Amino acid sequence: MFIIEEIRFLHKNDKVYIFKKIFQKYGACIMDYRHLKYFMEVAEEKSFSKAARNLHISQSAISRMIKSLEDELGIILFIRNAKTVEITAPGSIFLN
Repeated sequence: MFIIEEIRFLHKNDKVYIFKKIFQKYGACIMDYRHLKYFMEVAEEKSFSKAARNLHISQSAISRMIKSLEDELGIILFIRNAKTVEITAPGSIFLN
């Protein structure tokens, strides 16, 4: 959770900058640009399947990537329902 508090104060428009700062402070991480791209698409579409369709990848691949990102950050980014996805408060902070 401490990572999200620090992300809030970083430059909002430069998502790559956020990951560089996390890497510098906390060491190696498995995140890359695809994690951010997939996260932003799911947040925008509010659906894993629509995001996957837009990104031309399988729904299971995008689900695994988001789960990997959540594990790396130590937070839950989305609340998954049967048909929709809702972004959590920490997810909104990370998105902005």
